[in-house]
Order: sequence, then C-alpha cells, then structure tokens
Amino acid sequence: MRIEIVDTKQDVTNETSHILLQKIYDPKVRNIALTAGTSPVASYEQCLEKFTERIHDPNMPKLHLWNFDEVPQEDSEEGMTTSTLRKYFLNPAEMPAYLYHRLDLSNWDTLDERLAQANGLDFMLLGIGSDGRYAGNLPGVTKFEDGTRYIPSEANDQVYAALVHSVGSEEKVPAGYVSMGPKTIMSAKEIVMIAFGKKKANIIKEAFFGPISEDVPASILQTQPNFTLLLDREAASEILPMPAATVTPANAVMS
Repeated sequence: MRIEIVDTKQDVTNETSHILLQKIYDPKVRNIALTAGTSPVASYEQCLEKFTERIHDPNMPKLHLWNFDEVPQEDSEEGMTTSTLRKYFLNPAEMPAYLYHRLDLSNWDTLDERLAQANGLDFMLLGIGSDGRYAGNLPGVTKFEDGTRYIPSEANDQVYAALVHSVGSEEKVPAGYVSMGPKTIMSAKEIVMIAFGKKKANIIKEAFFGPISEDVPASILQTQPNFTLLLDREAASEILPMPAATVTPANAVMS
C-alpha cells in the first residue's frame, strides 16, 4: 500500500487527473473502471479531451470502460452509475457502445467471467464512504470472498437512506442493486482510492491503520499489492500526527 498526501482538495483533483492521463496515454492499459461518485468529477472534466482522443485514435489499442456497480432507476433502462458516466464520458466523448461494459440486473452474474476473458482490469479508481464502504461493498453485508453480486437495498441503513434521497421517495427505491465484490476488485492490476475533507479522516485511519475486517470493507485494500491511497491533509489529519514509521504500512509519500 502506498499513501500519497497532498495539501488541498484541488491538489487531489490535479493528481487524480495526472494519474488518469497516464493511463489514457498508456497503450498497455485496455480496461479501466471509474467511480461515478462526485469526488473525481473535476478530474474527469480535465481529462475528457484526451480520453476522447484515445478512444477514437485508430493507432491506439481500444480503451474499455467497465461499470463496477449499478443501481436501477425506475422507468429507465439505465442505472444511476451509467447515467452519471454517460454525462461525464460516454456522451461527450461519443464513446462507441461496445467500449462501455454495462453492469445491470440482467448480466451481473456473468461479469467476472467476461472480465477474466478480457484479461482483467488494468486500472480502477475508487472512492470511500464514511463507513468504510467502497463500490457497493457494505459493512455487515459484504464478505471478502464475494465476487460480483446482487445486494438488497435494505441490507444497509445508511445506503438505503442515501437511495431514498437520490430517487426522491421510498416507493422509488429499487429492491436491490449490483456491484463488483472485493474478490473482483482486488484482482485489478492497479487501484487508486481518493478521499478529501475532514469528514473522511476517521474512516481513513480505521480502514488503513486498523485491523482488516469485514466490518470495514475497504480495509481489505491494505493487502492489494498495487494500491495507492490519495488524500488531502484534512482527510489525512488523523494519521499525520503519527510517527513516520507508523504512517507507512508500505511507503507513504508526503508532499
């Protein structure tokens, strides 16, 4: 595990953009998965032009974008994640449909097989919830051996409340949603997780300086061999006072 700490939220955005551009320019990178959360939106905007160039460049290998979790929407063929990615990438970049790999209620049980046939994910960008969840992997619900799975919406109170807020009423909350599980995500060749703001400080300490536990799903990422945690100083505030030797389970980068 590598930890990189920068000064501000804007610095996290800039460094995330730098990392994404490296992947976009790298012809060996063929399969990526990006969070549809709000944290990296500014980075996506900064990278859109080069992303568009890459997917339309006939001299570069095709770049495939994989959806790693999805919440169905009432009266829509597309879920929330796809709608968000469509806004920031798919439509502005005029991305051919065959380069975007949807995850939904009709195909979740074959995703791991399809991903293996494509030689797996080369790069994945994740966020983290204040309870240690990532993607759709939830405390008290997810098992570390889970692959892509279906999760009932009522399995986690915090997520259920967020869904009610997103869709507008309890009546519109879907019965469940789907997500890549820890086993699927951990097989990615490289993972970057970003977090900023004081509200993330406690969970960063618990998830990455506490025991590995299914009660804190993101804690399993401590064992991923090519995992980078990118934080601003507020998100890192609970770990920065520690002695340097404690701050790095592997090799933290302070800047």
